[in-house]
Amino acid sequence: MKRAALRLLPCLNERPKTTKHFSQSSNSTLSESSTYLQIFKALDQPQTLSDLHKVHSLVLTNGFSSKSVLACRLIVPYARLSGLATARKLFDSLPKRTVHAFNNMLKAYIDVGRFKTVLQMFSNMLYVDLVPPDPITLSIAIKSCVAMRELLYGKIVHFHVLVNGFHSDLHLVAGLIDLYSKCDRTDDARKVFDAVLVKDAFVWTAMIDGCLRSRDSEEALILFAEMRAAGIKATSVTWNTLMAGFARMGLVSDMLYMLHQMQLEGVRPENVCVCSILPAFSESAILKLGKEAHAYSIRMCFDSDLFVASALVDMYAKCGNLDSAIRLFAQVEVKDTGLWNSIIVGHAIHGQCTDALGLFDSMCDSGVKPNEITFTSVLSACSHAGEVDEGYRIFRSMVIEYGIVACHEHYACVVDLLARAGRLEEAYEIIRGMPARPMEDVWGAFLSACRTHSNSKLAMLMEEHIVSPENVSAEAGYHVVMLDIYAGNGRWRDVARLRTRIRDRGLKKNTGFSWIEIGDMVHAFHKADVSHPKSDQIYALLESLEAINASVKASQMDSFLQREEAVFLC
Repeated sequence: MKRAALRLLPCLNERPKTTKHFSQSSNSTLSESSTYLQIFKALDQPQTLSDLHKVHSLVLTNGFSSKSVLACRLIVPYARLSGLATARKLFDSLPKRTVHAFNNMLKAYIDVGRFKTVLQMFSNMLYVDLVPPDPITLSIAIKSCVAMRELLYGKIVHFHVLVNGFHSDLHLVAGLIDLYSKCDRTDDARKVFDAVLVKDAFVWTAMIDGCLRSRDSEEALILFAEMRAAGIKATSVTWNTLMAGFARMGLVSDMLYMLHQMQLEGVRPENVCVCSILPAFSESAILKLGKEAHAYSIRMCFDSDLFVASALVDMYAKCGNLDSAIRLFAQVEVKDTGLWNSIIVGHAIHGQCTDALGLFDSMCDSGVKPNEITFTSVLSACSHAGEVDEGYRIFRSMVIEYGIVACHEHYACVVDLLARAGRLEEAYEIIRGMPARPMEDVWGAFLSACRTHSNSKLAMLMEEHIVSPENVSAEAGYHVVMLDIYAGNGRWRDVARLRTRIRDRGLKKNTGFSWIEIGDMVHAFHKADVSHPKSDQIYALLESLEAINASVKASQMDSFLQREEAVFLC
């Protein structure tokens, strides 16, 4: 062990005389136990690699290399200060890898998002090294399964939870409920939940979140009531989970009711809560409530939080107040990727695509690394601005320079970029080369472009994907596009067949709507909508305006004819 560690640290052959982490007695000697305890404590403190080298040197020169606990505690700081490769070398050099050693190495991997590596090491731990896991090991494995939505491996981890007798560990129970819920297995999550007799707030919250993810708000509220009836006090995490779930489903009134109830019970909204409710105001374009949330953030000093700042910028942009979004963005001195993404998306949705591309260049020049969301926003902006060559350049840099694997959203943007520019053959080749089966939005973008550019030949190549009987998820809007293409080519039998299919499956095209904010209410209107309580008055006013408009046009036409007649007579 000593030789292996010294190979990692060739400059540490001598015991250092002093270090800032250790105090020496007057005769410059420390008892073994005192030295051990101080080394153990110092492993939580090293801020630089030099400090860590000194601590490691003392471990070696005091003969503590065989102390597995100290060796294990070196792994995480080495991963943080020197990189995973150094930490892994230290781990591999251990003469005996205990469960604590595995836990520290697994933690180092999960901290940087190496979820697949975590599951591989977990498998080696069980079946190669034959080291039984403890609750910490299983918790790390469950988190990796959740991050990867890895249901099959998650079931294996669940098996080891049961086999090792940890089925009553509430932290693991909450993790398993979260795993099954996020893998769309709410029934399995409920079985895990019901199997536990004594539940804490985190277990209840995990199950409530599972119901909300399956869009069962009624069951979530029932569970919340049962939790309170059982004498379990809702934590801020529980309240935030409820509000975030309602926000995802667009249930703004329910979200606001929960926010009010939380405050009545003396729980003060935190920055996480503000981040949960702001997206609901963004999607519903409720600017007044968004401003109130902004004012509250300023009073509570949350506005300096980057997550809150990003949510506020997004809210102002999506509520139509881009100037406020720009001012708020400029006020933040240190900007992260999320904040840059918010302002880039804000410019893109307002049609200011050139400014969005300029912001992307500024982001890269500032040293902030763009992520997948950044490139999706920028590629979308390129598509709407018709910047085909620039979009291609950015797409290539995403893969080559930044090492980001292109996902479905990126391919959809590139297909839309090419299709809008009329380069349909290239778009079709991109679709054919996609690593996974294209989803409906890709087909929809391509089909719409085929209709726009009157290219029925390529559209027919996508026919089997859209109107195939096996494709039950295609939206009615794409079927309508195919109807237009069939009609344009005189394929009336196919038109009749597709209309029958739309009718039999009950497919309906997603209807667009407009809204206006008056006072404290947002009024939404669909085409031919009569649901508003004052719809009769609204339509009467519209008819009056149309009559006035027709009268003005008739008057203008009469004036024009009189002038023309006068000119003719002259």
